[in-house]
Amino acid sequence: MIPKDIRKKSMSNETNLTVVGYLTSDPELKNTSSGLAVVNITIASTPSKFDKNTSTWVDGQTLFMRATAWRNMAEQIASSMHKGDKVIALGKLIAESYKDKDGNDRTTTRLDLESIGLDLSRVPKNPYSNVEKVSDDVYEFADKLDEDSPF
Repeated sequence: MIPKDIRKKSMSNETNLTVVGYLTSDPELKNTSSGLAVVNITIASTPSKFDKNTSTWVDGQTLFMRATAWRNMAEQIASSMHKGDKVIALGKLIAESYKDKDGNDRTTTRLDLESIGLDLSRVPKNPYSNVEKVSDDVYEFADKLDEDSPF
């Protein structure tokens, strides 16, 4: 949600949107002049359709959705998400108007994030299946250290 000090008047017909896609870069945490944490990210979402004629999946046009998170969510995103992560993001679609350097009226959209998380639908059943089991000797060594410790 946009902080009160920079929030525009809320309308009853707000557009809620869910975007599933990939982060195009690492999130970069910044602070406003008043000290609020903010992170801006871009999510790339490409729809795919199955072409029965060729029996292949065909990618559609990619949507690049800018998204903004504030305060604690901004800090969490910056510390836990990375370029290429598949995410599911939910928020309010915000339209912002401005004048470009030539004085032309422009409008851009962004997602004001209410929730975001990693999409775990493509994670292997056991992501640690290739990790070697730790030898029991390591645990015995750690127990010995604990016994010898004066604390």
